[in-house]
Amino acid sequence: MKRFFAANILFFVLSVLCVSAQSLNERIDSLLDSEAMRKATTGIVVYDLTDSVELYSNGADKLLRPASILKLLTSITAADYIGGDSDCFVTGAYMTGNLKNGTITGDIYIKGGFDPEFMDKDMNALVDGIVASGIKKVKGSLIGDVSMADTTVWGEGWCWDDAPSSFQPYMSALTYEKGRVKVNVPPKGSGKNISVFPESTFYTLKDMRSVAPYNNKRPGATRNWMENDNTIIVQGNVKYTYTKELSMYRSQDFFMHTLKDRLAANGIEFSTYSFGELPSDAVEICSVTHKLQDALKEAMKESDNLSADAILFQLGKEYNTKYVDRDDCLKIVKRKMRELGVNPAGFKLVDGCGISLYNYVSANLMMEFLKYSYYNKEVNKYIYPYLPVCSHDGTLKHRMYRTPAQGRVHAKTGTVTGVSSLAGYVESKKGKTIAFVIISNGIVPIRRGHQFQDEVCSLLAEYPFDESCINGK
Repeated sequence: MKRFFAANILFFVLSVLCVSAQSLNERIDSLLDSEAMRKATTGIVVYDLTDSVELYSNGADKLLRPASILKLLTSITAADYIGGDSDCFVTGAYMTGNLKNGTITGDIYIKGGFDPEFMDKDMNALVDGIVASGIKKVKGSLIGDVSMADTTVWGEGWCWDDAPSSFQPYMSALTYEKGRVKVNVPPKGSGKNISVFPESTFYTLKDMRSVAPYNNKRPGATRNWMENDNTIIVQGNVKYTYTKELSMYRSQDFFMHTLKDRLAANGIEFSTYSFGELPSDAVEICSVTHKLQDALKEAMKESDNLSADAILFQLGKEYNTKYVDRDDCLKIVKRKMRELGVNPAGFKLVDGCGISLYNYVSANLMMEFLKYSYYNKEVNKYIYPYLPVCSHDGTLKHRMYRTPAQGRVHAKTGTVTGVSSLAGYVESKKGKTIAFVIISNGIVPIRRGHQFQDEVCSLLAEYPFDESCINGK
């Protein structure tokens, strides 16, 4: 009798677990059956990290454009091979010749290390370091060295008409304020002036809000990017102050021009600047460094494309410490893929940020990286904390509010025209950690993709479902 009772209890428990799993499959399948999702191509995989079991899979081997969730591959590989605490981003000032009585007989070189976090305060620190060295006059030239990275300003498959957008800056080993400016525009007649940060004579500002035909155009700020011009044009009018970010044409020139101005303000003047390679006998004056984790946070939380590609180039230094190109960088990511048992020949990777339209991955590939990161504490401590948290921060700040998933989803978003993706982790109410990858191509409008992702995450936040939930009560 006792054996019969125990067998029945075991059967009941197994039945509930089975129905629970079926319920999750059915519910996700139902969400996929909406009109917008039927028109799109979607790859999705869900994995219970607590119990090491796959919970759901649909189209998980399909090759799809990932958009910015590709940053997970770059970031996880870098956290593993480089280490988040590494001072890998270095911008250095060097001198040639001799320094006597405040005068250098040679040149000042600025060696770029592709630092995406080199900001205005760092520019001031670099200038202060040069001044503190006792240099007052330079007989030679001011020379920037951008040889660390190849000279291609954009990645393969990047859209040319995104040129003025802040999310697509011009790539360079010398980058200042991420190669962009912030234009702050108050309402006309408010008594406040238009301001641009950072201040530099590198660009020109034109207030065209009262000039036809600009006064009747949609309010905004832009530049004549078709002619590679850095004249900022403000048009139209608004009732409230707004801020617009714009990329600057040629990041290395933005850097060097601003540096030249700052040095001149400290009495160290140059008529112009140029570019060349740092001589082997040059002596370091000072340097500014940033850790890998600084860039990881920007790449993940804010989906910063410059930070992600700069991280990729740091990986490439393993192949060539002096001259790095994208092929060198991607070899390291592909090595990580092979270590995870994935053949890289079956996928297409062309950048580190996912902005390219030529990247093709699968949901299963992304899942292998998520699983590796979660189970590797030394890697995950530089990944998990920097993922956006829904309803809290980053690119998920305004999503899943007042849903079961609120505050429980730590995930990387991905969006380009027609592509919506989300990949990361859900901490369920029942104490499970669940990894998931959702990639949708051909999704229009994008908000439909977001809606589907949010609904799936809400399901996972409730998983495993209790019996009343399974029965729809």
